[in-house]
Amino acid sequence: MLRSIDDVLKSGVTCPDGDLGKVEHVYFDILTWCVRYLIVDTAAWGYGEKIWVPTCCVRQIDFASNVIKLNHAQQNMLSSSSIDTQTPISHLQEVAIFAHYGYKPYWQQERFRGAPKRPGGRFGPPVADEPDANVRIASKTDLPNATVELMNTKHVGGFAIEASDGPIGHIRDFVFDDETWLIRYLTVDTRDWWQRESEVLLATESFNRIDSTAQTISTTLSRGAIKRSPTYLDAVPLSRMYKTQLHKP
Repeated sequence: MLRSIDDVLKSGVTCPDGDLGKVEHVYFDILTWCVRYLIVDTAAWGYGEKIWVPTCCVRQIDFASNVIKLNHAQQNMLSSSSIDTQTPISHLQEVAIFAHYGYKPYWQQERFRGAPKRPGGRFGPPVADEPDANVRIASKTDLPNATVELMNTKHVGGFAIEASDGPIGHIRDFVFDDETWLIRYLTVDTRDWWQRESEVLLATESFNRIDSTAQTISTTLSRGAIKRSPTYLDAVPLSRMYKTQLHKP
């Protein structure tokens, strides 16, 4: 099912042996638009650490209760390396994180595209069952294929959207697939460009450039194509018919 990243940011985090903290940040990589880490703040629970939690550590998400359940004990989570969230995470730091939890890093999963759903809504370590998302995205972007850059949804939220023929709006939210952790759509506020009270959806497959310096994301779609998209209402589940109406010529 498609969910808002805000639903994740509102969630508490628990281990099999007790509460751990609350999700403070969500990081995704800009090559695949796949969520890679949750940053869990444990201060309110008396631990005082911010922990980088790979999504493969998630056992289940209970959206009704706003709880994310992990498959590791508290002590194992708390004994992971402390990493400053104010600076970019390094490749070696990522390797250490995955080694600590006993998983291979996501870039070593030849056919990894998120954390595939387990029976009964459970998540687990990635398995090789889907085409390589890097191939799908890299063919449409001028981003360097050799480097995966992680970005914080709170930082990217608010970036301006550049259509093929000019600016069209700014990001309000991220819509991800809770079965794969892939961000499928961005919700875009276009009220500064035309009179429309609601937001529109843009599929992440249409984006070909992220400029963190200019704080812009570019899409191959024209302003007219975006304007003709159906209105997005976050209270209404996305139907197949709705999705086929997106970005018609």
